[in-house]
Amino acid sequence: LFAPRIMLFFREQGRRVVARAERANRPPDFSGRTRPLRVQHRDVADVLDDAFWMSEDDELRAVLEQLWNSMGQQAVDDVSGLLQLGDNALTWDIANPWVQEVQSLLGQRITGINQTTRTQLADIITSSLDEGVSIPDLTERISGLFEETYKNRAENISRTESMVAYNEASVKGYEESGVVSQVELLDNPSHDTDPSPIDGLTCAGRNGKLVALGDARKHIAAEHPRGSLALSPVLSTPLGEI
Repeated sequence: LFAPRIMLFFREQGRRVVARAERANRPPDFSGRTRPLRVQHRDVADVLDDAFWMSEDDELRAVLEQLWNSMGQQAVDDVSGLLQLGDNALTWDIANPWVQEVQSLLGQRITGINQTTRTQLADIITSSLDEGVSIPDLTERISGLFEETYKNRAENISRTESMVAYNEASVKGYEESGVVSQVELLDNPSHDTDPSPIDGLTCAGRNGKLVALGDARKHIAAEHPRGSLALSPVLSTPLGEI
């Protein structure tokens, strides 16, 4: 659902990056016409400027907040129904401090996404410097990165951020309910390689593991991109007794 929106963000981001690269000085030759310069270090500084990428973080946040709110609403609805909270059903309202807490936690992931883009751009520009290509050639390479390479990346981000947002909202919902003490981790039992350095577990090792509710976020953070981790609540209070 959100992959097309994220891909649209990347396309627009690519246009903004290209526009910055094209603003490199092109002094006139003796005929009065401008001539394309070879890529120079000032182009790197302009495209990779910190202030520009802080602005890009804000642009990405505006897109991902839609995803967070959609997954957050779904998560608290599922938590309320699963725990039979009735009149005490949770609501995903951005005025709630705990909702703001979840959004703040999710927001910490934005810089990492843009930093990956920034690093890949730096690689393209560095190789262009080494080759001495023209500004038009550089902008074509940048456009190719966003239009061709990032289609799969948009899908990966959509799936990953949906999983993280849903699980983080679920954890907070379980905390707010007051009736959940532990969760059971449900993950891919067939994926038994590449343990995460965060929790030391593979997906198979994570699957079926009971953990304290307060420890669940460590395992959410440990899940790989496009992961399938889900959390099943373990009640500390019988259903209906809140």
